[in-house]
Amino acid sequence: MVIGFEYFWLKPEDPQSTPIVSEFFLDRSLLLFIMLIGNVISSAFVDYVILTQSSSLNYYKYCLLNQTIWTQFAEIMFLFGSPVLLSPYLAGFPSGFLRNIGTPIVTAIFTEVFLFFYLNSLLGVFLTLMNRFIAVFHSELEKWFHSKVSIVTIAIVHILIDGFFLHCIIRAIILNTLSDIDTGKALEPWFREKGLINFPEYGGYTRTALFFVFCFVGILFFVLVGTIIWFICKVFIGRKTSKILNKHSTSLLLSALVQAGCCIIFSYIPMLFILYCWSFAPKNSANASNIALAFFSVYGTVDMLCTLYFVKPYRQYCWFLVDKYFILRWKGSQVTVTTST
Repeated sequence: MVIGFEYFWLKPEDPQSTPIVSEFFLDRSLLLFIMLIGNVISSAFVDYVILTQSSSLNYYKYCLLNQTIWTQFAEIMFLFGSPVLLSPYLAGFPSGFLRNIGTPIVTAIFTEVFLFFYLNSLLGVFLTLMNRFIAVFHSELEKWFHSKVSIVTIAIVHILIDGFFLHCIIRAIILNTLSDIDTGKALEPWFREKGLINFPEYGGYTRTALFFVFCFVGILFFVLVGTIIWFICKVFIGRKTSKILNKHSTSLLLSALVQAGCCIIFSYIPMLFILYCWSFAPKNSANASNIALAFFSVYGTVDMLCTLYFVKPYRQYCWFLVDKYFILRWKGSQVTVTTST
């Protein structure tokens, strides 16, 4: 059998039912508000720690700050919009603070901004890993890695990828003319959502493109996993033979590896599952897609916690604050109570 565009085409006459989404994903404004406030406060604290406690990290602090800020922005945007996917169709809408005021154009803009932050956060993970690898094992390449040419090249690649997403989202704004053609009557119950947006099928071209994106992300996933395994082996072998791998450099490398692992668990695996649903249109996959999407809502928080714990200067500063404002005050109150009795 020759697999062509029609293989990835979910036709209106195909037996597909209306996507059913759990109420949990539709009405969680209070939870999202609490998480959003907590995320903003913790983001400000983590950024302050990175800016003030990184004197011994040299250029690595800029890689950490770059990765952390983009991840924070992506999570804040996600919590603000709280998107809901209507898999197996290429449709969705915001269920958060934009639900009652959104339009397809607002949803498209929100999606584009979130993807911009999200792609930058993924790029930040690779740059952090690359920085640690070069600093520990190939210090002679640091000048090349920090050069203006490298930075401009990375920026151009990102702009091209972001432009592709922007083009796709602008085309998706034609919801009102193509929803009935592509989905039959399956999405009619969801037309009440003001911010509903639907990506046209284009006879299978859209899902075919998503399939290639799925393959590309899958390759990146295995490259990242392989890189982490290779780094771990290098560290265990290098600790016995290399003079460069002291406790400080090992701590920073461990931090990069843990953050990359969090990226795999909370970002790459959910993204691969969602791309699989968009490519092959499995039936009754709406709730499963939204469960996978929910992992994005905690990725930024987990990344910040890993940064504070595994980077030694940040961990020491946090313990200092705990000791100063909690333990000492608790001991002082105990002394006061004992004296008074």
